[in-house]
Amino acid sequence: MPMPMTSRGQSAGPVIGYYKVDVPAGQSAWVCGLVAMTEFQAQATSVAPGVPLADGTPTSVITQSSTSWSSPFPLHYVEILSAGPTQGAVLDIIGSTATTVRVRGAISGTPVFCIRKHATLATIFKGLGGMVEFQDSLTLYNSDNSLSSYFPAGGGNWVAEDFFTPANDTVIYPGQGFILSSTPDTVITIGGGEVAYVKSGPTQVPLYRGQTNVVGPITPLVATNPGDPLYGLTSTSTVAGGNLTLGSLGLTNSGLEEFVDSITLFLQGGDLNPSGSFYVGLGSVYADDFFTPADDALLRNGAAVIISAESADRVWKQTPTYPGAGN
Repeated sequence: MPMPMTSRGQSAGPVIGYYKVDVPAGQSAWVCGLVAMTEFQAQATSVAPGVPLADGTPTSVITQSSTSWSSPFPLHYVEILSAGPTQGAVLDIIGSTATTVRVRGAISGTPVFCIRKHATLATIFKGLGGMVEFQDSLTLYNSDNSLSSYFPAGGGNWVAEDFFTPANDTVIYPGQGFILSSTPDTVITIGGGEVAYVKSGPTQVPLYRGQTNVVGPITPLVATNPGDPLYGLTSTSTVAGGNLTLGSLGLTNSGLEEFVDSITLFLQGGDLNPSGSFYVGLGSVYADDFFTPADDALLRNGAAVIISAESADRVWKQTPTYPGAGN
């Protein structure tokens, strides 16, 4: 069962906090509902194509002539805020100067953008979040369908599956889900450090063709106790503070191939057993009989799903809104 988010104060814009989830023994799929703070936000002075990467991936150089960045952005990304087809896109920063950032991906125009630090293993789970050292683990599905597993180590650190290679800076992208393997039933804390801000506005979550896309809504658990400072932080998609409906998640507007690409939910136990597969079509969500309406099917808040993209890469454009929260 989800547990309420807990307040750690407020800043201008986003609400700062953390939340806890009851993780069963075994394997279960989760997603982080928080992001790091916005470190910079402005409209681009200009945007120009950058030198492509060695694998041919395009890059873009964003200039903001009124700033003077004094340090690089080794673990940061640009998010496009202006309305349009790239709104909500997350673009890794791969280089910078005092007035420019070079990002992975192609953009144009002069959009409003922000810069945030990526969420990482060490910042999502402050102090390991309650996991057992060298026993519990976290697994990510990569864009090429390979798996990478990581283990909590002493002192709030993370290591790769060789138990030696440092993994604190392993990036988990907005909306990217992960598989937790827990030895006992436990309570995991998500957020509470750098990754402690509520995000509003669209977010583009990539879905790769033919891959296991473990993804989830960027929606923090909300408080159900009227005495909690975050009790007013609610969205139209929450039911009793603990569940989301599939019809509220923007899946029908994400370019999924109707009645082909599937959304798989899991039971709440620790064995990753599917609870059902769902499809979009005709502006709604349907069960796997392609007939039974499923817009009201519930996804427990904080949980991840698997979305298939059968014939082409897709983008899930999420549009959560929270009164008083920043972008």
